[in-house]
Amino acid sequence: MLFNLINDLTQLFGNPQGVVIGSFAGKSYKLKIAIPDYAKNVAAYYQDMLSSDLQALSQRVEIPFLFNHFGLICEFVEPVELNLHDAEMNLDEGVKSVVDRIGPVIIKNAYLSSQKRSIGHRNRFSY
Repeated sequence: MLFNLINDLTQLFGNPQGVVIGSFAGKSYKLKIAIPDYAKNVAAYYQDMLSSDLQALSQRVEIPFLFNHFGLICEFVEPVELNLHDAEMNLDEGVKSVVDRIGPVIIKNAYLSSQKRSIGHRNRFSY
């Protein structure tokens, strides 16, 4: 069974300060955005230094600014085993999709199978 957060993430984007309660493998979790309105906060903080909006600056200096909200925190109430990798330890496509949309994903109170832990996690993305 794959751990898929896409629907929950879409729900959070509608209410970035909110919390989504979900379940996986019979275990409940709370999901929230680590830094809601990240882009607005960055723009507000640097407004005196910006001669244009943040996206225009991003394009001008050719450094992408991709996230309106930054980071996702998923905390399970009880410990749960997650299968997040294929046999070669590449991260699951669903998790990659979430990372692409919001940046880092922090999962608390979860563990990999003993087989995956013995291989060693390598944070590999096959881009």
